Amino acid sequence: MQRPNLTPPQPLKPTKVSRFLPQTSSEGLTTLTKLAEADLQVVLDKTYTLSNVREAYREARLGKTIGKSVIVPD
Repeated sequence: MQRPNLTPPQPLKPTKVSRFLPQTSSEGLTTLTKLAEADLQVVLDKTYTLSNVREAYREARLGKTIGKSVIVPD
């Protein structure tokens, strides 16, 4: 059994967050390119091996993730 993490959470820095769903058009790709060139940052929560994909899915469904989960081959 794991011991709970009792350290208080650190305050988050104010940050502008936006969602972007590119359209299949030159305009959408141009916007995506500009975002990438402007140091677009993606928040990664945790990396899971393919054999632990069920754990990744469970934690995402329970709302325990704060960023994107990454699945890598074993």
